[in-house]
Amino acid sequence: MNSMIFPLFLLFIATATFVYLVFMHLNEKKQQFRFEDDLSHQKEKNRKLDEGAQLLLFFKPAFKFLVPIFERIPSKKYQQIIKQKAIYAACANEFTCAEFMAFQVFLSIMFLLLAVRMVDNNLIILLAAASGAYFPLLWLQSKKKRRQEDIQASMPDIIDTLSLTMEAGLDLYAGLEEVCRIFENDPFALELQLMKKDINYGMPWYEALQNVADRVDLAELDAFVSIMIQAGKGASVAEVLKTQAARMRHDRFLNAEKEGAKASQKLFRPLMVCIFPLILMILICPLLIKFLTSEQSILF
Repeated sequence: MNSMIFPLFLLFIATATFVYLVFMHLNEKKQQFRFEDDLSHQKEKNRKLDEGAQLLLFFKPAFKFLVPIFERIPSKKYQQIIKQKAIYAACANEFTCAEFMAFQVFLSIMFLLLAVRMVDNNLIILLAAASGAYFPLLWLQSKKKRRQEDIQASMPDIIDTLSLTMEAGLDLYAGLEEVCRIFENDPFALELQLMKKDINYGMPWYEALQNVADRVDLAELDAFVSIMIQAGKGASVAEVLKTQAARMRHDRFLNAEKEGAKASQKLFRPLMVCIFPLILMILICPLLIKFLTSEQSILF
């Protein structure tokens, strides 16, 4: 009976990981987040944790004994890297750096034990352990990428709406409040909400806007912030916003055309491998059958 406990435990871990991966794939685009400011303006309110954070919380009782160890380890540089990645992924308050590192070690041990039970190759075992440690970093990177894509897609509409509110007579603070109300759950609107809170605390609007760019790490947003800071001090902010919204909308159209061209190229190989051979078979097989039957009739 005792000999069956370890294999059953490993089977449970493997099943839970597989279910999580399937769940993450099916619900990749359905997550929404709500953020509320704290002392560092990053506290979240009424947020929905995505699958990676849910997995971390699910296994937290199993690796929480490792957290005090990593809290004492002097690894400030690596903790800073994790913290920066978490800020880019908008999940800096879902876990601490020590919990994240403990989760890495826990997954590495689990993958190592599974590999030991399944294969007898030392290289594969080491690769499995390294994969377990790398998996949380991969999750942060994928979450950062999804967030950047969502922000890049919604920036033209939000900036255009902000320019319209300012042309209607509202100031920047009131315009930000109206935009955050209209685009309530959009990631970029949530960042503008943090910007609004920074302005409310007395920070100049251009510094608050620079903080938004620092939290997102998106080239298009960096360019927009630079133009806004340079032009906004001597020109109408509403006019600059309107111009930048039109430019971003044009860039989004060009990117869509570029992705469409890439899609046609990606479809060419499957067509050559799968579809064209079938079409040739449909065209050639009747002729071949007719030729063979005619040859047999001549012989007999």
